[in-house]
Amino acid sequence: MAKDDLGKQIFAWALIAIAVIASAIIISRQLFPFFLTLTLLSLLALIVCGVRDLFFRDDYDDDYWSIYALIPFCIFGLGTLITFEIGYGLGGTPFGQAVLQVYGIKQEISNSLETAINQVVEENCKVLPEEQCNLLRTTAKTAKSLQEVTDMADSLKTVATTAKKISNT
Repeated sequence: MAKDDLGKQIFAWALIAIAVIASAIIISRQLFPFFLTLTLLSLLALIVCGVRDLFFRDDYDDDYWSIYALIPFCIFGLGTLITFEIGYGLGGTPFGQAVLQVYGIKQEISNSLETAINQVVEENCKVLPEEQCNLLRTTAKTAKSLQEVTDMADSLKTVATTAKKISNT
């Protein structure tokens, strides 16, 4: 039993790691164009401020504007490098592609399970009274498996059938 529990824990941690890495790759790929655009805009601002500091600086101005334009350029440039490396560097490797595929399969399985649970609920709500249907929907929201929902639906059907028999006699 202890080895089985350890195996389940290792598998759970592996799935969590896959989800975290896949999420980082997906988010980085979404943020990369944003950071690239801001880097290019801040580069343009840096060039404008540099030209202003070189050619249009007067004796009464103590500040160099290009220093202030350099700060966002460095921040956005660093963001561009990080998002590129995670999104396309790590995401472009065979490991990154495999992680994205496993994450996609996990999402498909979760969506299929949710669809199956909703289908069981809707089919059973057609024959159950309203309050029992609401109870089944509540159970479906917290259920971790299709079997839990099916068992609850069967027991509610039994209760409804028994209640009908009692009320008819």
